Amino acid sequence: MNLSAAPQLLLVVIATSCLCLVQPLSAQKHAKVVKSDSLWPAPWSLTGKGMTVGMFEVGGYAEASHSQFSSKRVILPKLRPHGGTAQHATNVASMLVASGKNGRTAYKGIIHEGRLQSYYVAPDSNEAHMFRRLFAVERWSVSNHSYGHRPGWLWNKDSESWTLQTNSFTPTHKDPFGAYLDNSRIFDSVTYAANYVLPVVAAGNEKWRGPAVGDSAWVSFANGPWQRVQVRASDYWTNGGLNGYDCLASGPCAKNVLTVGALSQHDTLASFSGTGPTNDGRIKPDVVALGQDVLAAGLNGASNGYTVTSGTSFAAPTVAGVAVQLQQLFKRYFTVDPLPSTIKAVITHTARDIGNPGPDYRHGWGVVDALKAARQLELANNDGAFAVNEFRIKQNINQHFYVKAVDANTPIVVTVAWSDPAAKVTEGGAIVDQIYSTSTTPKLVHDLDVWIDWKENNLTYFTKPWILDPTKPHLPATRGTNTRDNVEQVVITNPVPGRIYRVNIVTNTLLTTPEQLYSRCVSGATLYLPTPESVSVATTPTVESKGDETQAFNVNVSWPRVPEAAHYTLRVRRSGTNTWTTYANIQANTRLVNGLDLGSYQFQVRAHRGTTVSAWKTISKTFSITPTTPTNLAATNITPTGVRLSWNGDANASSYRVFFTELDANDKLKGSGWITFNTTSQFLTRANLKQDTKYAWSVQSVYSDDIKSESANTVAFWTTTNCQAYEPNNAIAQAAAIETNRTVTARSCDGDVSDWHSFVVPAQQRNVRVVLYQQPVPVKLALYRLVNGNANLVSESPDNSNDAGFKALVANNLQSGETYYVRFYNQSGPYANGQTYSFRVNTRATAW
Repeated sequence: MNLSAAPQLLLVVIATSCLCLVQPLSAQKHAKVVKSDSLWPAPWSLTGKGMTVGMFEVGGYAEASHSQFSSKRVILPKLRPHGGTAQHATNVASMLVASGKNGRTAYKGIIHEGRLQSYYVAPDSNEAHMFRRLFAVERWSVSNHSYGHRPGWLWNKDSESWTLQTNSFTPTHKDPFGAYLDNSRIFDSVTYAANYVLPVVAAGNEKWRGPAVGDSAWVSFANGPWQRVQVRASDYWTNGGLNGYDCLASGPCAKNVLTVGALSQHDTLASFSGTGPTNDGRIKPDVVALGQDVLAAGLNGASNGYTVTSGTSFAAPTVAGVAVQLQQLFKRYFTVDPLPSTIKAVITHTARDIGNPGPDYRHGWGVVDALKAARQLELANNDGAFAVNEFRIKQNINQHFYVKAVDANTPIVVTVAWSDPAAKVTEGGAIVDQIYSTSTTPKLVHDLDVWIDWKENNLTYFTKPWILDPTKPHLPATRGTNTRDNVEQVVITNPVPGRIYRVNIVTNTLLTTPEQLYSRCVSGATLYLPTPESVSVATTPTVESKGDETQAFNVNVSWPRVPEAAHYTLRVRRSGTNTWTTYANIQANTRLVNGLDLGSYQFQVRAHRGTTVSAWKTISKTFSITPTTPTNLAATNITPTGVRLSWNGDANASSYRVFFTELDANDKLKGSGWITFNTTSQFLTRANLKQDTKYAWSVQSVYSDDIKSESANTVAFWTTTNCQAYEPNNAIAQAAAIETNRTVTARSCDGDVSDWHSFVVPAQQRNVRVVLYQQPVPVKLALYRLVNGNANLVSESPDNSNDAGFKALVANNLQSGETYYVRFYNQSGPYANGQTYSFRVNTRATAW
């Protein structure tokens, strides 16, 4: 007896004691139910021409010579070491690429002018591993997977009995349904890395499969020996349990695939169709399509047969064909391939809701509507890619945008989807016949959150996305924070016409990569572009000056980005005129405007996307002459914790901007950078500085219209109690230059023989008087001039008395433009270390 669980076709098996199919009452056209046939004629012309879809099967290859697959519509591998042609593969291929010729228009495939690459998955291989290997070579963008392992109850032909591996023979036994296993992880790994392949996976036909009360069955408890038992009413159950939920194999449980359930007639879920939730509570299947009593080309003993068949195997290729149609349309509109999450978002966004309102674990997001999905892409083509778009999001960024409600009866719907990184396998084993423990560990790695908020009467209101409760799978969806799914949808059911709503998209978990790609669909509202919050106009540091010509300013205009804006328009005019200079289609949020004359101007900016335009944001600006850069920067009156900064400024400046910072040992900025001070004077006194610290500073002239000069060259000074570091001027060659007619503070230091200071005699002011205001100890002062390199005494104070107060010397009729030197010294003993003293060199035209 062979009880191994090899891969099986997801086709309802007609056998004793299993779910049987009755003779169909009427054959159904799969394209009609999902409205893909509406996209075949012009102007759509979406027949798959030039497109290729991959098809994976376990029973064999499609019959490429079938009359419905003419013109090399089905492509087989050159080397086919395993498997021949198979009925199931031919049926599935028919759903996709059957031509409908020879009077068989009802059999026409969704992409009947496209091509299909047929692959065979050996029964002893891992189908997801094969998918990954082949994808690296073939590079198709949609693949169909109508196969999978059959977990739960299996009918074994050898024993003619039902078989089950379980932990306990009770309705609460542990099984692999809903599990995220190795092949789930590989599907997610491939799609996340590739970002342009969308696997479409059948949900499976395992629901309600199992023995009846009184039947005998083979059961293996905890992977032990097989035992034959009789099913009792007290512990009877079939796949899907008592309520028909939780019967998905691991392949359909992958996050990034599009899982498809099967409909019978009249929007009714087929009795066999696999249902969710996954063990971690995700919404599966994603969508449903016709899968019962469908028309298909088949073998039937010949290469030109036809059949009516059932199974989620045939719902999946219907949706795969729609995905190819939408890819074809997306490339036509936008000239690039869409992300797989974009096609997934469009399909789920436009699906027709059936069952409970919102998503549910039986129908997912509803019945696929190819026509509505195509119209969503058409709307995006007309509105500047607002209705459908692709984005990148980084950690802790709120990518919000605004919409305006159309009317009260048109719901606002926003759908966000993304290909999520593969999750860790936390349950079960690598093959289906091992014993599994159900793990509810979330499989979502990058959690994006979407919600809508709006303000009313100074209050903020929120609407959150749909969520389901996996512990109560039969209940309708509610609203809340979705932490499970990589498809989220938020709906404003009855919006207020004209109200502005804000849509927010943020990351809710730590991203494992720098950014996450995602896709977005919006319907039921128009884009609202708010007015740019502000506009700033800054002049460049220099202006052009050509003789007597008017000076011309170059100005940089900038503004904050407007959410969803594709480009901006800037216009400029001189105040009081009606002529605008317009700069259109600006991609960045800044623009350099050259050659403005002196005067007053108006600047206006507005945002654009498609036909949507924001209101203008206006700012007025007046340009006058350019301020001159301050000169003669001096740091004086330096104490261990203070300084007086002074400079020669611009007589027309309204203020000055002083930049101040602390330097490290390598003369690099410390801390957060420059500190800015504003003053209307040509000096600034700073206190509370750090001792023994080096500081750098600079200054700008500023005019009343905020036009600024260039910054003066940066200078530095020390605050210190170290005399030598502070004032190493104990020789005439080290004399510290000072300005005349300004009070200077110096410091006396032990060990200094002299303190030397130099000054230049101004023109027409050749009479000098040097005043020493206070002395740390009795100090003598003298005036020198260098002659042939030697210091010649010009004048000195009359004595070196112990008077610590006022002391002065006078020298008249000095040489204009010549440098003279003032010396302070104590002939009788050392200076009082660290004591400061003040002096001033006064000059005037008349003698003292």
